[in-house]
Amino acid sequence: MDYKGGVKALITHLENNLFEREKCARLVLLAIFAGKAIFLYGPPGTAKSMIARKVSLAFGTPEDIFGPLDIG
Repeated sequence: MDYKGGVKALITHLENNLFEREKCARLVLLAIFAGKAIFLYGPPGTAKSMIARKVSLAFGTPEDIFGPLDIG
């Protein structure tokens, strides 16, 4: 699979089971590829944690994406 096909497959995986949050999932993925931070803001129940969890699991452990969980 080439790079473009891999990205399309990843987008399809991230958008699975999301309703009206496809754009948000793509923006999170874009931020990761660009090496930038992204802040997901919205009312409870709008799939913010679900998107973050799906992205972190797609790339490995959460520490790979968000850094070490233990600050001390």
